[in-house]
Amino acid sequence: MMHCKKLTIAALFLVLFSLPSYGEGILVAHYEFEDPDDCGKDSSGMGNDADEVFEVEQVDGVFGNGAFFDETLQSNFVKYDGLEGFTGKPGVTLAAWVRLDEATTGFDGIISQDAGGCCQNRILLHPNQQPFINLSEHDDRHLTASEFFEFDEWMHIAMTGLDIDGVAEARVYVNGEEVEDSPQIFPEMDDGSLWNLYLGAGEAGNVHFLTGSLDDVRVYEGALDEDEILALLTGGGGGGLRGDFNNNNALDADDIELLSAEVRAGTITSRFDLNNDQKVDAADRTVWIKEERKTWVGDSNLDGEFNSTDFVSVFAAGEYEDATAQNSTWAEGDWNGDADFDSSDFVAAFTDGGYEMGARPPAAAVPEPNGYAALAALLLPLFFRRKRS
Repeated sequence: MMHCKKLTIAALFLVLFSLPSYGEGILVAHYEFEDPDDCGKDSSGMGNDADEVFEVEQVDGVFGNGAFFDETLQSNFVKYDGLEGFTGKPGVTLAAWVRLDEATTGFDGIISQDAGGCCQNRILLHPNQQPFINLSEHDDRHLTASEFFEFDEWMHIAMTGLDIDGVAEARVYVNGEEVEDSPQIFPEMDDGSLWNLYLGAGEAGNVHFLTGSLDDVRVYEGALDEDEILALLTGGGGGGLRGDFNNNNALDADDIELLSAEVRAGTITSRFDLNNDQKVDAADRTVWIKEERKTWVGDSNLDGEFNSTDFVSVFAAGEYEDATAQNSTWAEGDWNGDADFDSSDFVAAFTDGGYEMGARPPAAAVPEPNGYAALAALLLPLFFRRKRS
């Protein structure tokens, strides 16, 4: 009997700890409207670009640019046949910044997902300017205890859905705070792998056209928790690994390459703004290297240390001061992010002071660069230039 009891407790333990939970979101679509030639571009790394963008105008947004939708023109934004990486089982998060225009009439579609009819997941604004939601089926909920969305004012809205014990729990947040009549309980959610995505409209993209602007629109596989929702208000990642720009759950060389390319382009894409100063520049690369990856400038193989092994690998690539412009990566010696490997990269690396120092210590304990490091930054390029010649 005792043996049977132990098995029962163990089974219960496994069930409890395998339940879906909040805080397990993976970003699968992110629309920032920064590219004037491609307002439907997805910056999540999942390739979920819009299939159609109709009568959508780029305007000033919360983070850089946003997109203006006009119901009189039936502005629309559609991604057909599902989102790569999305099922909505057992959870989903939809989020956006919204600026409602006073010219609006009727319901205003923010984000909708459906199979070409009505209605699965959606966030609309009711004509009285409060949230109006569905989760997985056409069971409308007007959240009458929510605050009202003001005209010509940027406000943030998010909805999470999570299957819990045979039902789905929808939570709605306005400006980072859960509204009073949340959560709402719906039947267990369906698989949304093939659902279309609409921005600025609802019900197969045919009605409930928005008159207003959107920015920083996000779709997650999984339900973010309250702290992650709050982080979205500052352009934070909200789920997943901070600095993981290619969404592979690791901070790797591809991530620093994506960030460096963004710095060189001079654009302001919010997910790359790691220090939240409304800019994407060298300071964000420093945050990625030192705070997120916790390593040194010069750690080409990203093993957490800067030593002679890194020199061997970068010079094996053979791109030091070569004749081809902007052909080098972090792994090939481009440590300052200008896409070339030259003496300036040695200056950046030895100024950081990590050569042969082992793993990077906490910020307060990082040593100041010494005279030997500065001298090495000047002499090493000369040595390798002579050796190559």
